[in-house]
Amino acid sequence: MGNKNRSKYSLLFGVFSQIIMIVIGLIIPRMYVINYGQDVHGILTTVQQLFCYIALIEAGIGVSALQSLYKYLSINDKNGINGILSATNIYYKKAGKLYFIILIIVSLLFPIIVKSSVPYYVILLVIFFSGIANAFSFYYYSKYLILMRAEGKNYLISMINLVVFILNNLAKILLLSLQVDIYLVMMICSFITISQMLYINYYVKKNYEWIDLTVPPNNSAFKESKHVLIHQISSLVLNNTDVFVISIFCDIKLVSIYGIYKLFMVNITTLIFQIKNSISFYLGQTFSGDINKYKKLIDIYNTYYTAIVFSIFSCVSVVFLPFLTIYTNGMNGNYVDRHLMMLFIVIELILATRDSMLITIDFAQHFKKTLWRSLVESFINLTVSLVLVSQYGLYGVLYGTIIALTLRTFDILIYSNKRILNRSCFFSFKILITNFFVFICLYFIFNKIALNIDSLLEIMFFGFVILCFNLITYFSINTLLNIKQSKYLIKEMFYRK
Repeated sequence: MGNKNRSKYSLLFGVFSQIIMIVIGLIIPRMYVINYGQDVHGILTTVQQLFCYIALIEAGIGVSALQSLYKYLSINDKNGINGILSATNIYYKKAGKLYFIILIIVSLLFPIIVKSSVPYYVILLVIFFSGIANAFSFYYYSKYLILMRAEGKNYLISMINLVVFILNNLAKILLLSLQVDIYLVMMICSFITISQMLYINYYVKKNYEWIDLTVPPNNSAFKESKHVLIHQISSLVLNNTDVFVISIFCDIKLVSIYGIYKLFMVNITTLIFQIKNSISFYLGQTFSGDINKYKKLIDIYNTYYTAIVFSIFSCVSVVFLPFLTIYTNGMNGNYVDRHLMMLFIVIELILATRDSMLITIDFAQHFKKTLWRSLVESFINLTVSLVLVSQYGLYGVLYGTIIALTLRTFDILIYSNKRILNRSCFFSFKILITNFFVFICLYFIFNKIALNIDSLLEIMFFGFVILCFNLITYFSINTLLNIKQSKYLIKEMFYRK
């Protein structure tokens, strides 16, 4: 299967599966709050963030292996691929064992630290069953998933994830409706997640008969892994500091409010991520083989990926609060907050404008060279959040994130263009300024119209109309301002095999 077909299937299956995941996934948090209360939902939200940190024992293996595999896949060097996989297998087995040990320790200690009315043993079992599937993943099949991603088989991974997700959430809906103890719910779901290992092993044996994990490991692929790890720690601090700062300095119930907003934003961005996921393997292989072509492709990606993200969040800024009003009906707590919504949206928009240059840093494996920059970003975020949380609460921690993201985004755009692509950063800043200007204009226009949206049917209708209008607006403006990139995109799509 060619790269274009793999990209197409990865995008289609990825978007399809993510839409289903969003629809089903929205039911679960509401059931947690209604059936078990804000305390339980707040704890589950905190535990999810906690596992992001525990996953750091992966120590940058996945990112390092993925970037290294691009090189060997671009020249179809199976011996080189086996060397990378052999080393990855060794590292991941060690990580799986360590993960299990840490999981036990955290399960025992965390219930003592957190202030909650939920019994100790319940929190312990919830943490253990929430994390055990990850230990199996590290030990048995993560190495194969990395190879499949590097080859562009994200469509297959999306299908597997979709099946597991549906089974998991159908089980949750049934068990939560029966008000089964929450730790039993997590236990059953962990067994369902682990079961995917059987199919992945079957698929690999059938389609990758040439894989040999006994060859001498190519450890050179992981020379940057410790720097990748520090980048990952920095990223986690940046993305997950908010929950811990809120849980420590604010009421645990505010974590539930934050979690609801975060849930929606993550679902939306994960859906958008399927676009990136469908072509990242092609961009990575191109970077390794033809840097001049890569410069053209990454500019196209930057132009239209950013336009899509801004189109979607321009629509979200209009329909999100009416939807949230309906969604949180019957739930204790004040969830509807326009200022909070806009802070979350601004964060996602900033992330979108730097995405193309950030993945360029990944492809170039400039992890060590950009290490201190990433640490400064996390330091600013944590410091400002701690300073502002006492006065501004939820808003304060988000202010800290926005300030840190903005400063680092400027740095990323300058660094990637100057140090890696050896060119001016004018184009990147033009994309940033153009799309933020359009976003502000559309936001004020839609607020002037003051649409009266009171039902899910109206939300779907107006959301679709507004999204179509936004896509046409953003695409038209970006195309007119970037004619060169638009012409090259047409050539790539229709005139090259």
